[in-house]
Amino acid sequence: AGVLLLPLLLVAVQWGREKRLFTRPVLTAAALGLGAFLVLSGALPNPSGYAARLRELFGPASRSWEAYPRTADGTQALFRDLLLSVPRLSSWPMFALALGGLGLAGAGRVRAGEAAPWAQRLATLLPALAALSFTVTFTIGARRTDDRFLLAQAVLLFPYAGVALGWLRARSRRVAWLAAAGAFAASAVGVASVDATLLVDARYEAERYLEGLPAGTVVEVYGGPKFLPRIPEKLAASRVGTDPPESRSHLPHVAEVLDPNMGERRPDIIVLSTEFSHTFGGGAPSPLYGVRAYMDPASFRFFDDLTAERLPYARVSNAECKLPWPLACRRIHGSTGEPVWIYKVRR
Repeated sequence: AGVLLLPLLLVAVQWGREKRLFTRPVLTAAALGLGAFLVLSGALPNPSGYAARLRELFGPASRSWEAYPRTADGTQALFRDLLLSVPRLSSWPMFALALGGLGLAGAGRVRAGEAAPWAQRLATLLPALAALSFTVTFTIGARRTDDRFLLAQAVLLFPYAGVALGWLRARSRRVAWLAAAGAFAASAVGVASVDATLLVDARYEAERYLEGLPAGTVVEVYGGPKFLPRIPEKLAASRVGTDPPESRSHLPHVAEVLDPNMGERRPDIIVLSTEFSHTFGGGAPSPLYGVRAYMDPASFRFFDDLTAERLPYARVSNAECKLPWPLACRRIHGSTGEPVWIYKVRR
């Protein structure tokens, strides 16, 4: 619904100017579209479930997943990451072509000759308006820039690359072919990089290290299941955190421990997930990001002391994703392509 809000509004304004808005074909199409949306979205078959879904997306139930606070700085960071993240869903050359095509569409220069009239420009701009509408009505409210939250913008904006290529082709076939080849090659490398990243993920190396430990080794892990390597059953593993254990996602063969102060327990091995395998620089959570597990001051102090080796632990494994050029490890959702750090107690 959010995708269609701005396009429908502008189409209504344009048709209203031409006094063709409330004709029978228009009203019939609108009724059919609205009916299909209500059925396919579940609003009619399951109204309570649909309402619960909206509460999950925009209400208190989703606040713990928000990556940006509802402040001016948080919104600025959201739009910055949005701009930098959308090109990753194809490639920067393809994104540049799409921006050029969008500019041509706005100027009415999709085809050779005189500039297109306003109605034709509006028609070619509808996908871009839909992307803007989705951003305003959903992305800003959800406060997320994960790849899956940006698919709508990518699907609606990247086809404008074809407009730019068509404009180039009318002037120079060779330039158009070179631009298309470069953009598609870069996109293909990006796709191949995602698959290659999954094959050489750092968690495989971390798992091999953990498999080599003696049975009964006391291990503490920090992070969620999608960010951690698999933990061998033979280890005495636990996950420590300040959040209630019942709110955590299940980890096989791992006991859950609640410690509001993140005190010192002296396990043999500490494993940091991909989202925490980095330095913390002062032990204070960034004000630009929302409240999640381990985003509290006590957890940050612990991670800062551990990674700075102020605690009696030394890093013994720095598992990293490595790929040959032109492939590059793709970092997605703080999970793939990130390192895994493992620490061992100093005796």
